[in-house]
Amino acid sequence: MYGFPKRLKTQIDYERCHGEALQGSFGRGTMIATWQALLDSRYKYTFDRILSESEEPDGSEPEYKVLEDEDGSRRQYILAKDAQARIYKLGFSETMVNSRISELEAE
Repeated sequence: MYGFPKRLKTQIDYERCHGEALQGSFGRGTMIATWQALLDSRYKYTFDRILSESEEPDGSEPEYKVLEDEDGSRRQYILAKDAQARIYKLGFSETMVNSRISELEAE
């Protein structure tokens, strides 16, 4: 392998790069950031409800986000776990990814 790949498409790709990072083929920080991106992809904003003009959101950001549509309506979105996130599609669990990050940070 020549440097860090532009795209990782499979669980095997991630594991191979993890091994390469442990061996020093490229910076561990790059692989830590890659694992962290998978963790960050676990959540997405989903529509919750429409707010009245003066109504406050049910909570603060980042858990809740309010966006105004072109027609002026205020839509509240809530940050929720995405069962279809890339981390799960690749076959990883949060525990697996956290352990890989810890392994890279340990040495």
